[in-house]
Amino acid sequence: MKKALALLLVMLLLLSSAGCGERDKNLSNENVSQQSTENISGPEGTKEPDKSSEPKHGAISADNISYDVHMTADGNMLVFFTNNNAEVVPDFEVEVTFYDTNKKMLGVDTDGHDAVLPNAKVVSTFDVPQDQNYSPVEKFDYEISIRLVDGRAYDNLTNDLEIESNIGSNGVVARFTNNSNQEIEELEVVAVYYKDGKAVGSDEEEKHHIASGDYVTIEFSQPYDTSFDSVEYDDYEIIVNQAHNF
Repeated sequence: MKKALALLLVMLLLLSSAGCGERDKNLSNENVSQQSTENISGPEGTKEPDKSSEPKHGAISADNISYDVHMTADGNMLVFFTNNNAEVVPDFEVEVTFYDTNKKMLGVDTDGHDAVLPNAKVVSTFDVPQDQNYSPVEKFDYEISIRLVDGRAYDNLTNDLEIESNIGSNGVVARFTNNSNQEIEELEVVAVYYKDGKAVGSDEEEKHHIASGDYVTIEFSQPYDTSFDSVEYDDYEIIVNQAHNF
């Protein structure tokens, strides 16, 4: 009887040990399954992207800033830049290097724009190199480079700017009314003059500290050629390069 009881106890112990082992095995499988699921989670099905490697401007690219070049009657270069990015470009710089026909560098000029809205157009005037008689060089090549700069994101208030303009006695006259609820601390505007669809001249003006609801009136000079004679035009355009606060 004692032997039978002892044999029964041994069998019970063996069954209990097997059950614990199976339970531990099942727990181990659950942990593996959870770890695998965590490892394959994320946008690409593997892991979260390394945000430290992302560009500071996100999807903004200098390649998405297009430009159009016009040579004006005063011998300078007028370049229109369009922001084709889906976001505001906080700041970008432009460098124009001029070369002679032998690829020798003649000179360089720079400019910059900030808080450029999507699909907005801004314009820059670059000085063409001059010869010994202080006249613009007639034959030259050029290279335009655009570089994004880490700049502060200003509030661009161009869309809150009301513009009225007409041709006056000595060029275009325009009134700019600030319809925003903020002060426009810097306003930079350009009048571009055209003849037969080609830009023949421009005039850039700046105004500062335009209060909400207030306006400024600007008279732009008419275009001139290299001899300072007036140039005919049949159309004009007002471009707002800047209308923001600091």
